[in-house]
Amino acid sequence: MKSSRESLDKRKELHMNHEKMKNWLKQHTLILEESFCDSLRKIVEEYKEQYGYKTMSEVYRLMGISRQQIAYWAANPYSTQTKKTVFDSIKSSRDFLLI
Repeated sequence: MKSSRESLDKRKELHMNHEKMKNWLKQHTLILEESFCDSLRKIVEEYKEQYGYKTMSEVYRLMGISRQQIAYWAANPYSTQTKKTVFDSIKSSRDFLLI
């Protein structure tokens, strides 16, 4: 019982943090163009089409990104710590070229 209550509290806290961030952005009249996940998905789709990969999963694998990471970023849109790891791995990848 305690663990389900803790998880509920954690979800409420995450939702509140998300709401705080949205309110802060609105107060400061800042508009986010697109989410990190949407931007990443768009890059992967373009790369897939340009270089003839069959699935997006192949491109994600090439980038060193798992579906779990994408799901985490979608659930935590303001987390930058793990996104930095992906950018570092993309920069160090010889196979993946962003133009």
